[in-house]
Amino acid sequence: MSLLASAMQNVDPLSLSGSGAALVATFYFWLVRANRERPRLETHLVNKMLMHQRTNEEKGVVHNTIHARVGVANYSIMPNAIIAVTAEVKRVDGTWGLCDVEYTTDLQFFTAGSGNVSQAIGERLQTELPDPPPYNLSPMQTCPLPLRLYHDAPVGMDKSGNNDPIARPFQVRLTIHALSHQRFKTEISNDKGPWTDIEEARKRAEEGAKASAS
Repeated sequence: MSLLASAMQNVDPLSLSGSGAALVATFYFWLVRANRERPRLETHLVNKMLMHQRTNEEKGVVHNTIHARVGVANYSIMPNAIIAVTAEVKRVDGTWGLCDVEYTTDLQFFTAGSGNVSQAIGERLQTELPDPPPYNLSPMQTCPLPLRLYHDAPVGMDKSGNNDPIARPFQVRLTIHALSHQRFKTEISNDKGPWTDIEEARKRAEEGAKASAS
């Protein structure tokens, strides 16, 4: 015990506190780096989703085609990849219906003023489609992902008589399947997106113009 007490007396308090601070700082930066290296993919809706419906009375189904232009962001400092995408759409009865997913480059549907949009998005156009996944994602980068989703729902699901089985506003649940069997789920909706700020700004401008005119 005397040897231990003698050794403790010879320890410089400043040196001991400096070593402790260095240890804490090293541990903190290790945690920060580990968090930044953690796989993290997020999906963001870029434009409002568009939909076309066609009823097949013979088969008793409503064919629903939804266009969703999304972007997938890799928030990690490590690379990742999109292996596959699965999608579900919310129906009027509260259930989620599985969609067939098609990867497309038809970005003209999201251009303002494009003609015959409803007719165009309701058909499987004979356009050159991109190669299906996997899509590589570099660290801290985004990947545009225009999707065409198909879902057939039974006629009569809408009890209001409008024969519209899809809930409003459009809600789609996307699952990004990435490396190491990881899955990243996101729900996108037309009532939340970058356009909401633009619409609110336009309304404020219109109200201000009316107030100035009066």
